[in-house]
Amino acid sequence: MAVHGSQWRVMVVHGSQWQVMAVHGSQWQVMVVHGSQWRVMAVHGSQWQVMAVHGSQWQVMVVHGSQWRVMAVHGSQWQVMAVHGSQWQVMVVHGSQWRVMAVHGSQWQVMAVHGSQWQVMAVHGSQWQVMAVHGSQWQVMAAHGSQWQVMAAHGSQWQVMAVHGSQWQVMAVHGIHGSQWQVMAVHGSQWQVMAAHGSQWQVMAAHGSQWQVMAVHGSQWQVMAVHGSQW
Repeated sequence: MAVHGSQWRVMVVHGSQWQVMAVHGSQWQVMVVHGSQWRVMAVHGSQWQVMAVHGSQWQVMVVHGSQWRVMAVHGSQWQVMAVHGSQWQVMVVHGSQWRVMAVHGSQWQVMAVHGSQWQVMAVHGSQWQVMAVHGSQWQVMAAHGSQWQVMAAHGSQWQVMAVHGSQWQVMAVHGIHGSQWQVMAVHGSQWQVMAAHGSQWQVMAAHGSQWQVMAVHGSQWQVMAVHGSQW
Protein backbone atom coordinates (compact mmCIF):
# COMPACT_ATOMS: atom_id res chain seq x y z
CA MET A 1 0.00 0.00 0.00
CA ALA A 2 1.17 3.51 -0.68
CA VAL A 3 -0.23 6.88 0.33
CA HIS A 4 -0.17 9.62 -2.31
CA GLY A 5 -1.41 12.80 -0.65
CA SER A 6 -4.72 11.83 1.01
CA GLN A 7 -5.33 8.90 -1.36
CA TRP A 8 -4.55 5.23 -0.81
CA ARG A 9 -2.98 3.26 -3.63
CA VAL A 10 -3.14 -0.49 -3.07
CA MET A 11 -1.52 -2.94 -5.52
CA VAL A 12 -1.35 -6.70 -5.14
CA VAL A 13 0.21 -9.27 -7.47
CA HIS A 14 -1.52 -12.69 -7.36
CA GLY A 15 0.32 -15.07 -9.70
CA SER A 16 0.26 -13.34 -13.10
CA GLN A 17 -2.66 -11.11 -12.20
CA TRP A 18 -2.54 -7.52 -11.03
CA GLN A 19 -5.16 -6.36 -8.57
CA VAL A 20 -5.12 -2.60 -8.06
CA MET A 21 -7.33 -0.78 -5.59
CA ALA A 22 -7.38 2.96 -5.03
CA VAL A 23 -9.44 5.02 -2.61
CA HIS A 24 -10.37 8.49 -3.85
CA GLY A 25 -12.30 10.16 -1.05
CA SER A 26 -15.15 7.72 -0.28
CA GLN A 27 -14.99 5.93 -3.65
CA TRP A 28 -13.26 2.66 -4.46
CA GLN A 29 -11.66 2.07 -7.83
CA VAL A 30 -10.58 -1.51 -8.44
CA MET A 31 -8.66 -2.69 -11.51
CA VAL A 32 -7.63 -6.25 -12.30
CA VAL A 33 -5.55 -7.52 -15.21
CA HIS A 34 -6.26 -11.10 -16.30
CA GLY A 35 -3.90 -11.95 -19.14
CA SER A 36 -4.48 -9.12 -21.64
CA GLN A 37 -7.85 -8.12 -20.17
CA TRP A 38 -8.50 -5.20 -17.82
CA ARG A 39 -11.36 -5.32 -15.35
CA VAL A 40 -12.22 -1.99 -13.75
CA MET A 41 -14.73 -1.68 -10.91
CA ALA A 42 -15.73 1.51 -9.16
CA VAL A 43 -18.27 2.22 -6.44
CA HIS A 44 -20.04 5.57 -6.76
CA GLY A 45 -22.26 5.90 -3.71
CA SER A 46 -24.33 2.68 -3.68
CA GLN A 47 -23.76 1.87 -7.36
CA TRP A 48 -21.24 -0.51 -8.87
CA GLN A 49 -19.68 0.36 -12.19
CA VAL A 50 -17.81 -2.54 -13.76
CA MET A 51 -15.89 -2.30 -17.03
CA ALA A 52 -14.00 -5.11 -18.72
CA VAL A 53 -12.16 -5.29 -22.04
CA HIS A 54 -12.53 -8.54 -23.96
CA GLY A 55 -10.30 -8.20 -27.00
CA SER A 56 -11.39 -4.89 -28.52
CA GLN A 57 -14.79 -4.94 -26.82
CA TRP A 58 -15.86 -3.10 -23.68
CA GLN A 59 -18.30 -4.71 -21.28
CA VAL A 60 -19.81 -2.42 -18.66
CA MET A 61 -22.07 -3.50 -15.79
CA VAL A 62 -23.83 -1.19 -13.38
CA VAL A 63 -26.03 -2.15 -10.45
CA HIS A 64 -28.81 0.36 -9.72
CA GLY A 65 -30.78 -0.86 -6.73
CA SER A 66 -31.53 -4.55 -7.41
CA GLN A 67 -31.20 -4.29 -11.19
CA TRP A 68 -28.19 -5.05 -13.35
CA ARG A 69 -27.40 -2.87 -16.31
CA VAL A 70 -24.88 -4.33 -18.70
CA MET A 71 -23.45 -2.44 -21.67
CA ALA A 72 -21.18 -3.99 -24.27
CA VAL A 73 -19.65 -2.54 -27.42
CA HIS A 74 -19.62 -4.89 -30.40
CA GLY A 75 -17.52 -3.17 -33.05
CA SER A 76 -18.88 0.36 -33.20
CA GLN A 77 -22.31 -0.65 -31.87
CA TRP A 78 -23.58 -0.55 -28.30
CA GLN A 79 -25.53 -3.42 -26.82
CA VAL A 80 -27.15 -2.76 -23.47
CA MET A 81 -28.59 -5.53 -21.32
CA ALA A 82 -30.37 -5.39 -17.99
CA VAL A 83 -31.92 -8.00 -15.72
CA HIS A 84 -35.45 -7.25 -14.57
CA GLY A 85 -36.41 -10.03 -12.17
CA SER A 86 -35.17 -13.27 -13.77
CA GLN A 87 -35.42 -11.89 -17.32
CA TRP A 88 -32.69 -10.36 -19.46
CA GLN A 89 -33.67 -7.29 -21.39
CA VAL A 90 -31.43 -5.32 -23.73
CA MET A 91 -31.94 -1.76 -22.54
CA VAL A 92 -30.60 1.49 -21.16
CA VAL A 93 -32.28 4.13 -19.01
CA HIS A 94 -32.49 7.69 -20.36
CA GLY A 95 -34.06 9.90 -17.72
CA SER A 96 -37.18 8.08 -16.49
CA GLN A 97 -37.68 6.17 -19.75
CA TRP A 98 -36.25 2.83 -20.77
CA ARG A 99 -34.46 2.72 -24.10
CA VAL A 100 -33.83 -0.80 -25.36
CA MET A 101 -31.45 -1.29 -28.25
CA ALA A 102 -30.46 -4.49 -30.01
CA VAL A 103 -28.46 -4.91 -33.19
CA HIS A 104 -29.71 -7.54 -35.65
CA GLY A 105 -27.27 -7.63 -38.57
CA SER A 106 -26.84 -4.03 -39.72
CA GLN A 107 -30.22 -2.90 -38.39
CA TRP A 108 -31.01 -1.27 -35.07
CA GLN A 109 -34.06 -2.38 -33.13
CA VAL A 110 -34.96 -0.01 -30.30
CA MET A 111 -37.67 -0.56 -27.70
CA ALA A 112 -38.70 1.97 -25.10
CA VAL A 113 -41.23 1.73 -22.30
CA HIS A 114 -43.24 4.89 -21.74
CA GLY A 115 -45.45 4.19 -18.74
CA SER A 116 -46.90 0.73 -19.35
CA GLN A 117 -46.59 0.89 -23.13
CA TRP A 118 -43.85 -0.50 -25.37
CA GLN A 119 -42.57 1.47 -28.32
CA VAL A 120 -40.34 -0.30 -30.82
CA MET A 121 -38.14 1.70 -33.18
CA ALA A 122 -35.64 0.61 -35.81
CA VAL A 123 -33.35 2.51 -38.13
CA HIS A 124 -33.57 1.51 -41.78
CA GLY A 125 -30.89 3.48 -43.67
CA SER A 126 -31.01 7.02 -42.31
CA GLN A 127 -34.71 6.82 -41.43
CA TRP A 128 -36.29 6.01 -38.07
CA GLN A 129 -39.21 3.63 -38.24
CA VAL A 130 -41.17 2.33 -35.28
CA MET A 131 -41.06 -1.37 -35.97
CA ALA A 132 -39.91 -4.89 -35.13
CA VAL A 133 -38.87 -7.74 -37.39
CA HIS A 134 -40.81 -11.03 -37.15
CA GLY A 135 -39.29 -13.48 -39.62
CA SER A 136 -38.90 -11.61 -42.91
CA GLN A 137 -41.79 -9.22 -42.20
CA TRP A 138 -41.68 -5.87 -40.45
CA GLN A 139 -44.16 -5.35 -37.67
CA VAL A 140 -44.54 -1.81 -36.41
CA MET A 141 -46.14 -0.86 -33.12
CA ALA A 142 -46.77 2.64 -31.85
CA ALA A 143 -48.80 3.75 -28.85
CA HIS A 144 -50.99 6.81 -29.44
CA GLY A 145 -52.63 7.66 -26.13
CA SER A 146 -54.25 4.44 -24.89
CA GLN A 147 -54.49 2.89 -28.36
CA TRP A 148 -52.02 0.62 -30.09
CA GLN A 149 -51.28 1.12 -33.76
CA VAL A 150 -49.54 -1.82 -35.39
CA MET A 151 -48.20 -1.74 -38.93
CA ALA A 152 -46.74 -4.66 -40.86
CA ALA A 153 -45.26 -4.62 -44.35
CA HIS A 154 -46.31 -7.55 -46.52
CA GLY A 155 -44.24 -7.27 -49.68
CA SER A 156 -44.46 -3.62 -50.72
CA GLN A 157 -47.82 -3.10 -49.02
CA TRP A 158 -48.48 -1.82 -45.51
CA GLN A 159 -51.01 -3.47 -43.23
CA VAL A 160 -51.94 -1.61 -40.08
CA MET A 161 -53.68 -3.06 -37.04
CA ALA A 162 -55.02 -1.11 -34.10
CA VAL A 163 -56.61 -2.24 -30.85
CA HIS A 164 -59.73 -0.35 -29.79
CA GLY A 165 -60.79 -1.77 -26.45
CA SER A 166 -60.38 -5.56 -26.72
CA GLN A 167 -60.92 -5.67 -30.48
CA TRP A 168 -58.30 -5.87 -33.22
CA GLN A 169 -58.90 -3.90 -36.39
CA VAL A 170 -56.68 -4.26 -39.45
CA MET A 171 -56.16 -0.74 -40.76
CA ALA A 172 -53.68 1.45 -42.57
CA VAL A 173 -53.70 5.06 -41.47
CA HIS A 174 -53.53 7.62 -44.25
CA GLY A 175 -53.19 10.56 -41.89
CA ILE A 176 -55.72 12.14 -39.54
CA HIS A 177 -58.01 14.79 -41.02
CA GLY A 178 -59.11 16.93 -38.08
CA SER A 179 -60.38 14.51 -35.43
CA GLN A 180 -61.19 11.82 -38.00
CA TRP A 181 -59.20 8.75 -38.85
CA GLN A 182 -58.73 7.76 -42.47
CA VAL A 183 -57.96 4.07 -42.63
CA MET A 184 -56.85 1.96 -45.60
CA ALA A 185 -56.03 -1.74 -45.75
CA VAL A 186 -54.78 -3.86 -48.64
CA HIS A 187 -56.52 -7.19 -49.28
CA GLY A 188 -54.70 -8.92 -52.14
CA SER A 189 -54.33 -6.26 -54.86
CA GLN A 190 -57.42 -4.34 -53.72
CA TRP A 191 -57.61 -1.37 -51.38
CA GLN A 192 -60.23 -1.36 -48.65
CA VAL A 193 -60.79 2.00 -47.01
CA MET A 194 -62.48 2.54 -43.66
CA ALA A 195 -63.16 5.92 -42.11
CA ALA A 196 -64.87 6.76 -38.83
CA HIS A 197 -67.19 9.77 -38.98
CA GLY A 198 -68.37 10.51 -35.45
CA SER A 199 -69.74 7.22 -34.09
CA GLN A 200 -70.43 5.79 -37.57
CA TRP A 201 -68.15 3.69 -39.71
CA GLN A 202 -67.95 4.36 -43.43
CA VAL A 203 -66.25 1.58 -45.34
CA MET A 204 -65.18 1.83 -48.97
CA ALA A 205 -63.76 -0.98 -51.08
CA ALA A 206 -62.49 -0.87 -54.66
CA HIS A 207 -63.70 -3.74 -56.82
CA GLY A 208 -61.89 -3.43 -60.14
CA SER A 209 -62.38 0.20 -61.17
CA GLN A 210 -65.60 0.61 -59.17
CA TRP A 211 -66.05 1.76 -55.60
CA GLN A 212 -68.39 0.01 -53.20
CA VAL A 213 -69.24 1.98 -50.09
CA MET A 214 -70.63 0.49 -46.89
CA ALA A 215 -71.77 2.41 -43.83
CA VAL A 216 -72.97 1.34 -40.39
CA HIS A 217 -76.11 3.07 -39.17
CA GLY A 218 -76.77 1.87 -35.63
CA SER A 219 -76.21 -1.90 -35.72
CA GLN A 220 -77.04 -2.26 -39.43
CA TRP A 221 -74.66 -2.42 -42.38
CA GLN A 222 -75.72 -0.68 -45.57
CA VAL A 223 -73.93 -1.08 -48.90
CA MET A 224 -73.93 2.18 -50.84
CA ALA A 225 -72.19 3.77 -53.78
CA VAL A 226 -71.73 7.45 -54.43
CA HIS A 227 -72.77 8.80 -57.85
CA GLY A 228 -71.95 12.50 -57.93
CA SER A 229 -73.13 14.00 -54.65
CA GLN A 230 -75.85 11.40 -54.00
CA TRP A 231 -75.72 8.15 -52.00
